[in-house]
Amino acid sequence: MAQYFDLTYLQGEFELFGLSHILALLTLALLNVLMVVWQRRTESERQRTGFRYALAALLIGQEITLNLWYAHTGQWSVARSLPLHLCGASLVLCAILLVNKRYALYEVAYF
Repeated sequence: MAQYFDLTYLQGEFELFGLSHILALLTLALLNVLMVVWQRRTESERQRTGFRYALAALLIGQEITLNLWYAHTGQWSVARSLPLHLCGASLVLCAILLVNKRYALYEVAYF
């Protein structure tokens, strides 16, 4: 398993729109559709709130895990790894937005 998380991955090059790429895209699309369908069918505000918190935790957990991998492989640096670029900042904004539901944060994250 360590070979998949090592800095030097020698299992073959990424093939754009290859079988593994198409399967990953279809899986993500299916998960998004399932989340929307579940959200529309769920009437319990408690379940919706729990789902929002779980998504926020997943976003923050992904960012922490990425930074741990950078540190483990010796790639972590202040200039590159802090979430100050657009993708990292929007990830943090979206996680905060999922927790507190402020419309102003939605507008900033959407922009």
